Amino acid sequence: AKHGFRYQFNAICPTPKAVSETFVCLEFAGNERKGTTVFKTEIKGNFVAPLLQLSEQTLLFKFMWDRNTPISPIGQTLQIKNVSPLDVRFSLKVQPPFHVNTESLFLRPEEETEVRVEFDPAFKVDRNCGVVKQKLQLVYQDH
Repeated sequence: AKHGFRYQFNAICPTPKAVSETFVCLEFAGNERKGTTVFKTEIKGNFVAPLLQLSEQTLLFKFMWDRNTPISPIGQTLQIKNVSPLDVRFSLKVQPPFHVNTESLFLRPEEETEVRVEFDPAFKVDRNCGVVKQKLQLVYQDH
């Protein structure tokens, strides 16, 4: 009687690099302590880091208060392109008074999307000059 077995191996590598491992399949019969080699193979993989290209490294917002002008959020567009050979799933995180119009994204290789980043000047109620610096955080998922 013939038998077939299917095995699935998942590999995880914390840093981008080429990896090579030797897999050995042994057969054990009865009470045998030392198995017989059925096959031996080398498994190679190239682990790559997800990489996104942003149209801007810094977004600057400037608001000048005027008694006769209503205060409303100011927005800018940020282009994000997947320049890695992998599909990339990621989320965007930012703290108030900033906001992004979408938090979870998925891009295929060479695909790009547009994200709107907004600043709400109404957070500062004293109307005094000020500077607010925040980082837009990209968090890769499944990498």
